[in-house]
Amino acid sequence: MNDLEEWIDKIKNSHPDLKGYSICPFAKTNTYKIVKCSIDDIKPLDEEFGVVIFVVEDDLDLDYGYQKIQELNKLYPKYKFFDDFRDEPSFINGVQTNNGLYNLILYQNEEFLTKMRKILAKTGYYDLWDDEYLKKILEEDYEMVQNIRNK
Repeated sequence: MNDLEEWIDKIKNSHPDLKGYSICPFAKTNTYKIVKCSIDDIKPLDEEFGVVIFVVEDDLDLDYGYQKIQELNKLYPKYKFFDDFRDEPSFINGVQTNNGLYNLILYQNEEFLTKMRKILAKTGYYDLWDDEYLKKILEEDYEMVQNIRNK
């Protein structure tokens, strides 16, 4: 899983096509844990990390994956679960953001995530994002971020 560690390093580093921002600006200072397991065994860990990355089945049915993420978000409202599926590439200003090799389910503390999004909304970070991708990633925080950006 050295490839996954390399992807984590990639999302931490600033990128010239992102106006010097990194793909994930808070990844540099955030703690993380990588857990390999079945998607059906995912649950929050007893320990707190900035982000937990679950490496799930290679042959995952993506519809089932999206359904499972919805279930996890309802079951554990303190956290925000989201996908990084290898066959669903994502980009910010032409820079690939997903890992492209593994099917991942990640989660973060929702309160922390919203706080970080408010901080980023006051910068130019979201200016390079396609609006549809922004809606997909931010979900219920989309309107809040847009309101801050439009001030």
